[in-house]
Amino acid sequence: MEEFYGAEAPQKVDVQPPEVVSMKGYGSRLPSRVEKALKLKSRPMRQCKKCQEWGHHNSRNCDKFKEKEKMSRLPSRVEKALKLKSKPMRQCKKCQEWGHHNSRNCDKFKEKEKMRSSRNSDV
Repeated sequence: MEEFYGAEAPQKVDVQPPEVVSMKGYGSRLPSRVEKALKLKSRPMRQCKKCQEWGHHNSRNCDKFKEKEKMSRLPSRVEKALKLKSKPMRQCKKCQEWGHHNSRNCDKFKEKEKMRSSRNSDV
């Protein structure tokens, strides 16, 4: 071993015990509802520019407008149909029909494949 490292091994090894280390999650506690309320009360009030109310929220996290935005994001059936009409028509390479599908999502081809696989599994 001395030849490998190029140094002599010590005669006496002096090892000290490790220092006390706090474990992961050790010493942290969950604050009570009262403590949370006091912390919230000490925060400064701000005026939301969307709802014009004073509180602990701003325009980014305004609850009143989040609900309205969620409802407006859901497209209705009419909007979906209009979007589908605005998409270009394309010809499917599998069934040779014009429409809003291609060879990957061709229903007729999928049916044919199912029939073929069922025939092959019977044999």
